[in-house]
Parts: sequence; structure tokens; C-alpha cells
Amino acid sequence: MRKDKKDFVIFLKTLKSGEKMYYYVARDENNKRKQYSTGKTDIQEAMKVCLERMVQGKLIQNSRLSFAEYAKDFYDYDKSKFIQGKLQRGFSFSKANADARNRFIHSSAIPFFGDKLISLISAGDIENFICSLKSTGIKNNTLNGKIKWLRQIFRYAYKMNDIPFDPTTQIMLFKNDTEEKGIFTDDEIETLFNKGDSLENYWGADIVSYTMAYLSLHTGLRLGEIQALQKEDLSEECIIVRKNWSEQYGLGSTKTGKTRMIPLSRSLYEKLSILAGSNQSGDFIFSTNDGKRPVSRKKLYDRFYSALDKIGVTTDIRKQRNLTFHSWRHTFASILANGNIPELYIRRLTGHSSQKMLDTYSHIQIDKLREAIDF
Repeated sequence: MRKDKKDFVIFLKTLKSGEKMYYYVARDENNKRKQYSTGKTDIQEAMKVCLERMVQGKLIQNSRLSFAEYAKDFYDYDKSKFIQGKLQRGFSFSKANADARNRFIHSSAIPFFGDKLISLISAGDIENFICSLKSTGIKNNTLNGKIKWLRQIFRYAYKMNDIPFDPTTQIMLFKNDTEEKGIFTDDEIETLFNKGDSLENYWGADIVSYTMAYLSLHTGLRLGEIQALQKEDLSEECIIVRKNWSEQYGLGSTKTGKTRMIPLSRSLYEKLSILAGSNQSGDFIFSTNDGKRPVSRKKLYDRFYSALDKIGVTTDIRKQRNLTFHSWRHTFASILANGNIPELYIRRLTGHSSQKMLDTYSHIQIDKLREAIDF
């Protein structure tokens, strides 16, 4: 008969990183000793964690859930407690993002880990899974994204005391191998937009596609943000970027979940006003069905690639230089950077920002931003 009848015993443990953390030992229903981290470096805080878990009945954490059972709804937009928690705290989390993660978990992670208890999955198991993904030829940057999706599940499980440790803390990401998007030359820009016959000769008189590319070049807007623009977003002073358009999900929040204002030149405002005024049945500015729905990406890309072909940028050259519609955005940022425009302004215009950066921008006047993009 053991002398120690305490519900738990707290002790200080030195981790591999050198950090000291309080853990506790408790016995399960089979009288086996189980060790768990409190996540605290202060003894009083650690004691508080233990007492709270004891009251909740989670002193001995749930170790009987399989990975498949735990992960099956983790990224289900309508069922996920994780996603709902993010949304309730004011963070953005699109359905498109949730569905992409959910597909990965069900097509790759669940088939690999299956019914293995989530509490027994080790860093070695996760490394084996990552190696199996890498063997398919997936690029490092894409693989890193999937590792982060998987890591989120284990971090959440650890946070909720459903597993005794997070095995992903020991997992390293791969070196970024993303190809940098190409940018357009001054001559290509001049030919595509500034010659008197550019619209007819290179864009097939497609004013919608022409103006979408022109707008991206002069504002750095993403394609989905351009598709989402509606009449209410347009004024003589600026465009208000509120939404993003997805072919599958329709209107949603911007990539960062933030709204931003982009100043307009007079000539650009006039181009947009003409398009907006020509659509009577709906509010979308860039549309081929009278404003009821944005022009499709396929139609835009067909016209865009055709225009490039006509100025000598063939398919092979385009792929070699990694030119896509998104390259207008990179070209915009490059022109500003080469013009010695402060990075602060560039981030404000392109929407590449953290909340901390957005707070910093609050004092920048719209006139200053207009001066920045007047090229």
C-alpha cells in the first residue's frame, strides 16, 4: 500500500531548452503514474492549474481519443470549437481556409495516423508523416503550411489538457523555396497601357480586363479584392477595400481581415466610374453580366495571357519569369520601393501588415499616400 495518497505531486523540471517548468504527477484509474506539464514557471500558478484541472475532472487527461476522432471536425467550419473560438475573439477565419485545412486533414493526416491515440503520437511519428508528404514532391513552402495546420491541432489539444505534451514543438520547418513572383518591365507597362492603341491591339478591346490589370498596377490590389469591388467602395478620393471574392465562396473578408483605403488618381477614378456606371443590374464594378457577378478569373486570365502573347511574352517566357496577374501587385510595390517610398507607406497601401503596423499607420494622411502612388 503506497504511502502517498495525494491527488497530485508538483515538481520542477528542466526542459531540453534549459527552461524550468512545473510538472505534476498523478495516478490514473489503473494506479499508473502519469506526468503532465502545468505550463507554469511559478509554483503558485502551477498549483492553481492543478486545482482547476482536479475540479474539472481533467487531472488525468483524456488519453483515449484517437487522432482520427480528435481531428475529424477540428477544421470543420460549422463544428470546430477552435475556429469558433477564433471568430468569437474577433479574428478572421474564412470558410475557404477552413475547407482547405479540413481536406488536408482528411486526405493525408487521418489516413496516416488513423486510430492511434493522439496522446501517444510522438515527434518521430510526425517526422515520418512529414517525410511521406515530402516524398510526393511537394514544395517546401507548401509543406510548411501543412505542418502548421497539423501543429495547430496538437497545440490546441495540449492547451485543452487533452494530451500530456505537444510533440510538434520539436518539429522544424523547411527552408522556404517559394519562387519570387516576376515583375513587368517599364517597356511592357508602356506597351500594354500607355500607347493609344493598347486597348484594341493587345486587350481585344476588353475594357474590363484592361482596367483590372491597370488598377492592380497602380494600387497593388489583389485579384480577389478587385473582383469584390462594388459601387459603394468607390469615391473620387479613394477605393475602400473591404472584401475579397472567391469563385467558390463569393464575398468574404480580405486576406488580413482588415479594411483599407487606397487613394485614386483622377484618371483612374474616371476609368472606374465608367465601368461602374455601365452596370445597371448589380453593384459589382468589374462584371460581364451587368454588375450582378464579378468577371471570372478564367476569363480575366485568358485575356491577360493573350495580351502578354501579343507583346512577345510567350507562355515559356511567362513561366520562366514567373509572371502572373499577381505580378502587377509585385510590380507596384517594386516601383514604390525603387522610388524611395517609405516601407511604412508601401505596407499601408498593399495591406501587408500586422495589427501593430496598422496602429502605426493611423497618423498617415490620405494625401501622403496619393503622392506615393502618383507614378
